[in-house]
Amino acid sequence: MVTEWAESLGGIADRRLVWLAAMVSLPPLAPFPLVRQVRRAGLGRGTLHLEAELCETPMVTAVAADGIELHPDFRAQARRVLRDRVLEGGLDAEELRQVTRIDAMGLSPLLELEENLVWAYVSQPNPGQTADRLLTDCLLSVVRETRHRILDWAAGALGRLPQPILRTPAAWLLSELCVATRRPAVRLPAPDLDQVDGDLLGEVARLLPTALVGMARDGDVLSFGPIARNRRVAFPVPAIVHKPVTVSWSGPDGPQQTTVDLGGHGVVRLPVGRGEVRLRTVAGRVFTLRPIPPGEPAPEIADLDAKLDVIDEAWRASRTIRAHVTRMISTRTAIVALEGAEGLGALLRSEPADEREGRATGISLGMTLGVRISNFDRVRQRVVCRPAPPEPWTGGDLAVGAELEGRYESSVNFGIFVSLPTSPRGWAGPVVSGLVHTSEFPPSWRWVPPDLAPGDPVRVRILSIDPARRRVALTALDDRPDPLLVHPVGDVVTGTLVKIVPFGVFVRLPSGVEALLHRSEIAAGTRLELGLAMRVRIQAVHEDLGRVNLVTEPRLPQGAPAIEVMPPTQPSGKSTPRQRARAVPPPPSRPGQLDPAEVAEFLRAKLREPGVVHAATLAQQVIERFEPRLHGDRGKWLGMGSFTLMLRSLVPGVRLFGNRVLPPPE
Repeated sequence: MVTEWAESLGGIADRRLVWLAAMVSLPPLAPFPLVRQVRRAGLGRGTLHLEAELCETPMVTAVAADGIELHPDFRAQARRVLRDRVLEGGLDAEELRQVTRIDAMGLSPLLELEENLVWAYVSQPNPGQTADRLLTDCLLSVVRETRHRILDWAAGALGRLPQPILRTPAAWLLSELCVATRRPAVRLPAPDLDQVDGDLLGEVARLLPTALVGMARDGDVLSFGPIARNRRVAFPVPAIVHKPVTVSWSGPDGPQQTTVDLGGHGVVRLPVGRGEVRLRTVAGRVFTLRPIPPGEPAPEIADLDAKLDVIDEAWRASRTIRAHVTRMISTRTAIVALEGAEGLGALLRSEPADEREGRATGISLGMTLGVRISNFDRVRQRVVCRPAPPEPWTGGDLAVGAELEGRYESSVNFGIFVSLPTSPRGWAGPVVSGLVHTSEFPPSWRWVPPDLAPGDPVRVRILSIDPARRRVALTALDDRPDPLLVHPVGDVVTGTLVKIVPFGVFVRLPSGVEALLHRSEIAAGTRLELGLAMRVRIQAVHEDLGRVNLVTEPRLPQGAPAIEVMPPTQPSGKSTPRQRARAVPPPPSRPGQLDPAEVAEFLRAKLREPGVVHAATLAQQVIERFEPRLHGDRGKWLGMGSFTLMLRSLVPGVRLFGNRVLPPPE
């Protein structure tokens, strides 16, 4: 035996190498601990050089850090010879198993499983039963526990395992699963249907793709076969060689049931009468055929004609019909189910022109879109459609005056955008975006805008809907009191000085309102600076003008000297659009050299400072710090257009709420 192996593999002089290689041929990858274990058990100590010589022979095709891989032809021949010697009694099976056991040698559980399958082939006269049990456990793990990594192993193992192992029903089902999931596996020949476990086949069939089988009832006979003119109705069955279908009906002698295999190429006919018939596929799907009324066609034919009429009418009228994508063929081609014609598949083709014209932005599995029938063959039941042009914009169920809860989207200088659901399906259906202008902010937002994140709820009322311009105008609702009225006249509070002007100072009250303290109410010699805490009394509240006047507490006595000359004007964050326009000087004629990282660091430092940060103030501070290197020759801020665009680019995560700038979340 050893001589034959040596001659077939290039005349290897040392027969011990061939013996060693044969004994480690059971696992697909022989780990080095196994090679050492077999060498010591069979060849004794002092033969370490044989391991290195073995790796240099043609018997070994690959050497890895974990072990060696034998040549496939040699490995198959060695396994056959070992099997013959064990079954003939020339080798003791128990002793061989102890020498070649790979437990706790670092192999993955799947490779250990493959070794157990090969050992069953080597040591048992009929290894099919053991192999079928082990592979059945693999199938159940894939089906019930979705352990799809087993299929990755099976795709390769089906090309390495011995043929008696591959002739088991479980191995065939495993190969069908690998092929169905598009893994590069060998498709094994199907065994007889009576050899396959029906329950196991049913569980595996739920993961397999489907094929269509034609069906027709002509009088008292039910026939199955390929789809044709006389078998127009089709139903799906698992796309495997065997397609067992259980047929149940009521006969003259009572309920009857039979199982037919529709995997052949011929036509199967059953005398089932004109009563109700139930069809159950191996995947568990049940189809019920209603009784045939006297003198009328079968109900399934009438249902099919009604669905074809829906498609025919939509095709002739160029009417848009809703479609649901059920299977992807390519990025631009899919199979869809048409609304009103469920059960009939239509081919959807999307061309680049459809995307340019706004008909479709891409097709994906499970999406719903509008389509128009471009080609329809009623006799062959072939339907081809293309994405329909976008439908006219509509506000759906939205009505002027309705109050509802939307979701915050984003902010701009003139307001915020809020998304609203437009159908009874709520957020699961279509939505539109509406604008809450700053003039429609509630009083509670006048001084302290809420810190909103995308998706936060916002209560709004619909002011107007303009379908032509695709706009929805909203007003925000808030039950909180007006900050202007939080502090009544005569109330004494402590505020923060936020702005110095020639006629006085503005103090931010605890409610967020910036109130005026006139210079005639400030004692001479008072040191004024931003951030100074001042104790003041509410003197007057002008609700119509949105103003609050203050006096010091205690109040400056009558006749006492007041401050006459105010310090240099120090603006706060609030400013009008005209003031912001004047604050930005015209850009230089030539671009400067400026590192964007330096500007980004300056912006982050300013955003970390306490207090409210406004976009106009931040822009003025950036200009004062970096001018004249800030603008390009076209007036762009570092070549990025507007200031807010530059801000969002340099400080990711920054948020804008009107003119207020919120730092990125920590």
